[in-house]
Amino acid sequence: MLSFEAAWNNLLDQIEQKGWAWQYVHADDGAGGYEPFPFYCYTVGLAAKGLPDLIVVGLNPRVATDAGDEIISRALQAGGQPFTLNTVLLDVFKNSRAMLVEVPKEHAANRSLFALDFAEATSRPLQVFQLLWPDQGGRLPFEDGADAAFVEVPPVLKHLPLPDPVQPDSPAMQ
Repeated sequence: MLSFEAAWNNLLDQIEQKGWAWQYVHADDGAGGYEPFPFYCYTVGLAAKGLPDLIVVGLNPRVATDAGDEIISRALQAGGQPFTLNTVLLDVFKNSRAMLVEVPKEHAANRSLFALDFAEATSRPLQVFQLLWPDQGGRLPFEDGADAAFVEVPPVLKHLPLPDPVQPDSPAMQ
């Protein structure tokens, strides 16, 4: 496991080279007293470009970062236009649908600590959008008929109860 400083420096190197970085967070089974949560990844550094950071929960890391990179590249090519929210996107995953939804600030701060640190260091507000992906039947997690087991895999952060402020924060890295 990297120290906080080594992880931060690694992210800064990626941001310098690419313009943004991806931070990966391992699944938590809940054994350490924290809530169980699936693997996820999120971007760091997009705040400096005037874009929200992205988070993808429960999806294969390669697929998640490839899809996220494509969305980011398109936004940057369009002059830094904000991402389209709450609208079905048909061109993110091959033959499937996707959607970006805004993550409540409390969840954003809790699940994307390095993005929060970067936004604060660049005097920008933290804003995070979650990339949602469909079940085998093509339904997004919040849609009627979505596979119940699937809905648990990529929880939609805007539909989860907000974290209890007296509980300790989840660790940034595991």
